[in-house]
Amino acid sequence: MPPPFCFSHRLFSRLDYFLYLHIVGELLTVMKIILFLYCLLFTICCSSSHKPVNCVLLTSDCYTKIFDRPNGAIVDSIVNSPAIDELYVMDIVKCKNEWFFVEVYLPISDSISHIGWIRYPNVGIYMKDLHNVKLYDRPSYESSVKLEIENAEWGPYVVTGFYGEWLQIELNYFGVKVHGWLPPNNQSSNPYTTGC
Repeated sequence: MPPPFCFSHRLFSRLDYFLYLHIVGELLTVMKIILFLYCLLFTICCSSSHKPVNCVLLTSDCYTKIFDRPNGAIVDSIVNSPAIDELYVMDIVKCKNEWFFVEVYLPISDSISHIGWIRYPNVGIYMKDLHNVKLYDRPSYESSVKLEIENAEWGPYVVTGFYGEWLQIELNYFGVKVHGWLPPNNQSSNPYTTGC
């Protein structure tokens, strides 16, 4: 059987043909390895860029409803109990319009107690550093600074969106409602102290 390209069968010996098959087999093996490494790198990059963002539950006097989907059925409800030091923390996994898909837990137990969708006014964040706080126009350090606050309040601030590890927050600045992006290094989901 002649090789699958244009060389004359007479010029192409049986040994050359087996050498050709060996080289093609080796190239396919190398290509499989490269494809495997590329897929592994892609998986690592994707998994690290979609890690959840920690926030806190804002309400402490009424129950917050948890839904199975945005505007769907209520599956559960939670309430903070400051009197007995039960303050919920949550990981935002994804968002859709004004809804956050969250995994809710108590910091003391660190085990997930509720999973579902919560509307954005119920999700909040504290600030670590209260001096020279910068809120950015977009979720990037290269973005322009939208607002710089010399002495900010600890919070909590309402979270209205997230991108990567950046949180878009809403605050009242001298009577004006402002939205800006809070960088990851100035976020604290610890309702007890600014340090964490």
